[in-house]
Amino acid sequence: MSTPTEPTVWGDLDKRFKTDTKKCYYCGICEPLCPAFTPLFKLLSREYEEQGAPATREEFGAIADLCYYCKLCLPACGIGVNFPRLILDYKIARVKERGQTLQNTLLMNQELIGKLSSPVAPIANWALANGLNRRVMEFVVGIDHRRTMPKIAGEPFPRWFKNHPPKKGAGTRKVAIFSGCFTDYYDPAVGIAAVKVLERNGVEMIYPQQRCCGIPMLSEGSLDKALENFKANISVLAPLAKEGYTIVALDGPCAMTFRQEVPQFLGTEDARNVGFRVRDINQYLSEMFKRGELDTNFNPVEGTVAYHASCAAKLQRIETAGFDLLKLIPGLTVARVDKGCCGFDGTFGFKKQTFDLANQVGAELFAWVKSTNAQEAITDCPLCKVQIADGAHVRTAHPVEVIARAYGF
Repeated sequence: MSTPTEPTVWGDLDKRFKTDTKKCYYCGICEPLCPAFTPLFKLLSREYEEQGAPATREEFGAIADLCYYCKLCLPACGIGVNFPRLILDYKIARVKERGQTLQNTLLMNQELIGKLSSPVAPIANWALANGLNRRVMEFVVGIDHRRTMPKIAGEPFPRWFKNHPPKKGAGTRKVAIFSGCFTDYYDPAVGIAAVKVLERNGVEMIYPQQRCCGIPMLSEGSLDKALENFKANISVLAPLAKEGYTIVALDGPCAMTFRQEVPQFLGTEDARNVGFRVRDINQYLSEMFKRGELDTNFNPVEGTVAYHASCAAKLQRIETAGFDLLKLIPGLTVARVDKGCCGFDGTFGFKKQTFDLANQVGAELFAWVKSTNAQEAITDCPLCKVQIADGAHVRTAHPVEVIARAYGF
């Protein structure tokens, strides 16, 4: 990258870009995985094949904006290039130099928006569904008017939990719920189902003070904001981990963040201990089943569902956990989908400039879901639910919601 700037901001990114992407150019196995790689290889071809000018920082920035940090290229890479981290470091440097955009600032602060909007949820939801308002939002902040906006809950999950304290368990299994800001303010039904399922299995639960896990801020390059949330959550969760609590995350990307990103960026013993104690809700229930501790006295649930594992589940190598649990339910036919990323990925699927591309990424998944004739698509990621509902025109649910139904809740 040829544009000069402060070395304190960009560090060795120029050198890393040159050395890492050259390795990528002579491989190319990752190109089908992500829309960022085709334009990258075109830039590299200009330099290496046509002897043209090397890529500039601005050109690489356009490529960086096509990477939505799914990280599926990491396990596919056979030459050790950490392309997602290279992209992330570029975004971090860009934010430090220029500040964050209004669009990203809005989209990465869904927790704050949920808190402010929940008391006036009916009005907020009307505004989000109004065609004229959506056109204004698209013009002002670039949120595509075609995207179905998640409805804001009138009763957020933290308030529901406070008003419906779970029954005391036997004390042998203690769980601290980390619900995630989407469950808290947009889809509390997932949290309610999780509490009922865990309660049915005699699990003692608490809901500790918590903030957004920080992955929306991190993936957009706002490292300082992400670190602030990382540290705040670890300060609460680390003592609980030492007391023997398992931290059960209801949102797959939240679980991945605590297990991979937080220990890496904080580098503390507390962060590593919390990461070790974190379980995705599907993983936690699956481990209970393997130990013979899960109540499998399920009622029949007739029908067909299509199961999609999120990128976060794949990165944690727990992509079959929810699928295996659903197969235990009598009467339920579960078709497993393995068609890559859904394409939504944090803020990517909201943005006008990437909305169509997000749907192109998810097109094969949508077609496969439709081909199963499933009444419902099941996934561990809340934004996958939004994307599949919009793209495949089918109802969506979290695995724990289906399990709760099978228990008769």
